[in-house]
Amino acid sequence: SMMLKEHLKAYGFEVIMTHDGTSIPKTSVDDGNNKFNPMERAAFANELGSSIDYYISLHCNSHDNSEAEGTRVYYYEGAGKATTTDLDIASTICEQIEEDFPDAPIPTCENPYYVVKYTTVPASLIEMGFVTNPNDAAELVDEKWQDKFAESLAAALDKYYKANPKNT
Repeated sequence: SMMLKEHLKAYGFEVIMTHDGTSIPKTSVDDGNNKFNPMERAAFANELGSSIDYYISLHCNSHDNSEAEGTRVYYYEGAGKATTTDLDIASTICEQIEEDFPDAPIPTCENPYYVVKYTTVPASLIEMGFVTNPNDAAELVDEKWQDKFAESLAAALDKYYKANPKNT
């Protein structure tokens, strides 16, 4: 996420982090356990409201089947969403990842998780790879791969917002 922040800033985006690794922001639904649960994450984005254009949540996936692999981009369009751009942005991200990582499994766009369903702004939850898959796990800990992945995400967002300036 820190690499993504730097790449986004290089494209001219202003970035607000949900936490810096040591502290988390307090929200109207803070449960006091010093963990940033999905309800708190969605509340954070919603409390920022129109001051943000897009919410992205980065994760590492796992599965009982060690053959499960690849990137998943989750989005939601439906009741409660202020816009209908979530699928368009998620698709742009998937296309960029596929272009930048042609030998990797084709990323999939799916829906929903709480944090993308209950944010009013456009949002994606990105599972970068599976820690339970040996190939994905090796990439996830490789700093060069991390940087390339972060650049791919930033490039996708730049591409989307340049093509859709009315959505910024």
